[in-house]
Amino acid sequence: MLTNENYIGNSVWNKHSARLRSHQVRNPPEQWVRVENVLEPIVDRKLFDRAQIVLKTIYRHMTNDEMLAALRALLARRGALSLAMIDADPGCPPAQRYQWRFGTIVKAYELIGYEPSKNYRFIGVNRHLESMRLQIIRDLVGAIDKQGGVAAHDMAMDLLRINEEITVAITMGRCRVSGFGYPRWFSKADKRPLPDIFVLIRMNPGDLTVRDYLIAPAHEIAGKSELHAINGIPLDSYIFPTLNPILRLAEREPVGGVAW
Repeated sequence: MLTNENYIGNSVWNKHSARLRSHQVRNPPEQWVRVENVLEPIVDRKLFDRAQIVLKTIYRHMTNDEMLAALRALLARRGALSLAMIDADPGCPPAQRYQWRFGTIVKAYELIGYEPSKNYRFIGVNRHLESMRLQIIRDLVGAIDKQGGVAAHDMAMDLLRINEEITVAITMGRCRVSGFGYPRWFSKADKRPLPDIFVLIRMNPGDLTVRDYLIAPAHEIAGKSELHAINGIPLDSYIFPTLNPILRLAEREPVGGVAW
């Protein structure tokens, strides 16, 4: 929240990118696309700017090794770790900073040799995926707005509404690898009410980076609960490396000087 510009009315996208069959990478700030004043701000801009200054001064000199050493020392003192313990300890950076630096808090735990419970790991991955999904939706809304379309995330129905014409359901597909090494993804394409377009964000093994996107008319894949790396031409024709097909759907064609 402390660095999310959505709270001051801005939409920022292109923070990350991924080419076909490659890992997602974080783009440098100069490549980010920022659209200002497109959302209803809920945090005062001056307060937000002051928070950025504070964040840049707190723990700014801590390297990865120093952050992990602080976490290791806390583990030695307490015998276990949790987000609440980390946030309450004056010798540790906030738990969210570990998530920013290492991708997930579970990854930071692994680097110091701490094994959280399987249930905690499952919850941590789910939180990471939901956070990623919501950020992807926000980025998509900003991109559609930038090209002249209108998009909004209907939180009640959990649907993206584009130009008041198209509804899109966007879900995450955790990667499951079989005993023979073959990846599988499970979808919820039977979501009700059925949207116009169904998007499944297929993750790479480990569920940290995006592999690709299944973007298909919802009625054509309803009932298909499991996907493989190769599914046959009809289904694989809906696999894309980016969400650009959604942007093309949202484009307005100018007619007589007016976009429709």
